[in-house]
Amino acid sequence: MTYWKPIGECLGDFGYKGITVTVSDTDGLENYLSDGWEVARNYDIAYCGDELLTTLQELEQECLKQSRAGNGLLLDGSILYWVSYGITEPEEATNFVRQFYLAGYSYEETTQVFSKLAKPDTKLLQAFITTLNRLYQNEMKGE
Repeated sequence: MTYWKPIGECLGDFGYKGITVTVSDTDGLENYLSDGWEVARNYDIAYCGDELLTTLQELEQECLKQSRAGNGLLLDGSILYWVSYGITEPEEATNFVRQFYLAGYSYEETTQVFSKLAKPDTKLLQAFITTLNRLYQNEMKGE
């Protein structure tokens, strides 16, 4: 199923109990058809509403929660890029929180590092705070 994500929302790739979510900039249907796949049900694109996004965010959060470990982060890949050039896009802020959450960093540690790397921008801060509060909500409740 192709789902066009709402503007300003950032989902990551994840798999949970047989559901696989892959985020991409393009719809890969043509690639599948050229590889011999067939369309089982040819549905028109329809509006799904906010419920699908909420459900996908909850599934992603559960997947991240189950994968969380206190391993720390290596200074390479996107982490090295953020340290070198800063965080300038909402998608980067969301991915930053995901990576620090998975690595076992606390809410406070994640916030402190982000504040040193981020460029002051309203959309950037909104994406950071939204993702931070969603992923760390159980810790803030004391669970």
